[in-house]
Amino acid sequence: MDPSITQDAKEKKKTYQSNVKRAKAAHWRTFLKNAKKNDVCTAHQFTKKRLGVMVPGGHAQVSASSLNESIMQHLFLPNPRPVALQPPAFVKLEEKDEVEETKVSQALQKCSNNSAPGPDQVP
Repeated sequence: MDPSITQDAKEKKKTYQSNVKRAKAAHWRTFLKNAKKNDVCTAHQFTKKRLGVMVPGGHAQVSASSLNESIMQHLFLPNPRPVALQPPAFVKLEEKDEVEETKVSQALQKCSNNSAPGPDQVP
């Protein structure tokens, strides 16, 4: 390839990039001069990196739910040895151990609605 053509292409590329940079700067100055408070806040959001770009593999996500799944998989790796939950052992009550329905109801009413069940699955 002719070196003069390559040099000419490089100069044109440099001139083009310089013109684009000047046009962007001029547009930005005009925008700031005429901008209102909310316009500047909105423009600032466009200068920030997007969350999907900051999360490994997040740039390939097309929806918020798939981005959320990507974040969860990245931050919370699957447990290689999950603990198998054992169902609570039920003991057969004898007649003398029978519990009245009202006592069960009273005990359940004392439980908090905002608590999670424990290993025995009782809140």
